Amino acid sequence: MNTSAEYYNGLGHRSKMAGQIEEALAYYEQAARIDPSNMDYIYNRGCCYRLTNKLDEAINDYNVLINDNPSDAGALWERGICYQKKSLYKRAIEDYTRAINCRPDHAQYYIWRATSYCGIPEKANAISDFEQAIRLTPHNSQYKEMLNMVSSCSEDMLKMIPKMQD
Repeated sequence: MNTSAEYYNGLGHRSKMAGQIEEALAYYEQAARIDPSNMDYIYNRGCCYRLTNKLDEAINDYNVLINDNPSDAGALWERGICYQKKSLYKRAIEDYTRAINCRPDHAQYYIWRATSYCGIPEKANAISDFEQAIRLTPHNSQYKEMLNMVSSCSEDMLKMIPKMQD
């Protein structure tokens, strides 16, 4: 373990927790520069890239993580979010599906895939994913509200739903 890289990573965590995402990004970039083989540093940097809408940079970091571990559900989900934000819904759906195959108990993956289905629009698949998320987390009233909204939406309105997510 490289202690100076770990030091910058720790500063990044503190900055991120304080809502200073650009500052956190600078620290994570420094940590990754010192120890580019540490996948935690790459993941942290990728998350900050996504949060600052540097989507191509985030996708590059998630690609590194996925190449290192094709079953990294978190990296697949994060990359899917980037694709969704770029309106690349089919690519997002592919990543969310892979994340679900790795972690079928993770309701949030279904929610994000459902919103991407809305973007193309595939209403039946979106409804199915919302229903699965509700089965996994029956106490979540927000998911139920989203399902009701999607169920009653026209196709034109459905296409607007992914833009509301994040």
